[in-house]
Amino acid sequence: MLFWLMFVNLDQDLLIMKIKEFSKENLKFIELNNGKLCITLCDLGASVFSLLLNNKNMIMTPNNVKDFWEAGVYHGKTIGRTGNRIRGNVIEIDGEKFMIKNNEGPNTLHGGIDGMSTKQFAYKIIEGKTQTKVEFKYTSKNKESGFPGALKTKITYFISENTPKFKIKFEAKTTKPTLCNLTNHMFFTLGEASLDCLSLKVNASNFLECNSEDLLPIKKSPITRVLDFRKFKKITKDIEKLRFGKANGYDHNYYFDEISKKPQVIVKTKDCLLKIKTDFECCQFYSDNYANDSIKWVGLPDGVNRSIAIEPQDDFLNRKVLRPNEKYSHYIQYEFKD
Repeated sequence: MLFWLMFVNLDQDLLIMKIKEFSKENLKFIELNNGKLCITLCDLGASVFSLLLNNKNMIMTPNNVKDFWEAGVYHGKTIGRTGNRIRGNVIEIDGEKFMIKNNEGPNTLHGGIDGMSTKQFAYKIIEGKTQTKVEFKYTSKNKESGFPGALKTKITYFISENTPKFKIKFEAKTTKPTLCNLTNHMFFTLGEASLDCLSLKVNASNFLECNSEDLLPIKKSPITRVLDFRKFKKITKDIEKLRFGKANGYDHNYYFDEISKKPQVIVKTKDCLLKIKTDFECCQFYSDNYANDSIKWVGLPDGVNRSIAIEPQDDFLNRKVLRPNEKYSHYIQYEFKD
C-alpha cells in the first residue's frame, strides 16, 4: 500500500503539460493546461484569451471569439507601443516631432488606433522539462501609428508544471530612438461577478495625479485616503467618491515603493488570492468603470465594476526614450492561491 501511494504521488509530481492548438475566426489559439491553471493564449495582441484556475474563470472572457477582434477592447492583450495616454497626437524625440494616430478624442491611448493590441503575432511553443514557453514576435514598422523606428518585440509566456502561476516577459529593440512602454491588459475577476467581493493591496505611497477631464498626467503626488491601498481594502469601499470626471471610479497610476522579490500587488476574495510581482516601476489600476454591453462575457452580467485591470508599466509622466543600442526588458509574474 505504501509503495502504491508513493507511486501515485510521483506520478502527480511528473504531470505533463497538456498543449492544444486551434483556430477560430482567423485567429490562432494555444491552450496550456498544467493541472492547476488552464491558460489560453491568442496571436491577436499576443494575448491571454481565457484563464482558469481549477476550472474557475479568473479573468473576463468574451462569450465568442468574434468579439475579441474588436480593436477598442483591450482585454487580455499586449498594449504598445506605449501603454496609457499621450497628450494630443504629436510626440517629440531629440528635438524632432512625429505625428501619431490619436484614438481617444484628440489624445492617444495604448499605442493609438493601430496599436499592438490589433496585430497578429507570430509564435512558437518551446517545451521544457519543468516549464513551457510560448514566444510571440512582432515587428512594428517604422512610422507604424506614427512612431519612429522599426520596433522588434518579443512577448514570452512562461508556464510551469503543476503550479498556479505564470510569467510574461516583454522585450524590444528599435532601429531609431522611439517610445516603448509595453504591458498586458487582463481584467481580473478571481471567479466573482462584482468588485464587491474583491479586496486590494498595492505597495505604493505615491500616485500620478492627473486632470479629471482626460486623465493626462500632472505630477507625482502622495497617496490620498481614497486611493490608499497599502493595507487590504475592499475596492468598492471608497469608489463612489471617485464618480466624477473621465475616471468614473479607479483609473489611477501608482508608483511602487520598491522593486523587490515581494509582490507589489495582491488581490483577494474569500476563496482566492492573486499575487503580482514585477520589475516595472508603476501600475495602472482600473476598476472597469464603463459598460460595453455589446460584448457578452462568460459568467458575468452586463454593467460596470465587475473586474479590475492591473497594468504594470513604466512611468508615463516621464517617458523614457528607447535607443538603438538599448534593450527593453520587463516582466510580470502572476501567482494564484485558492
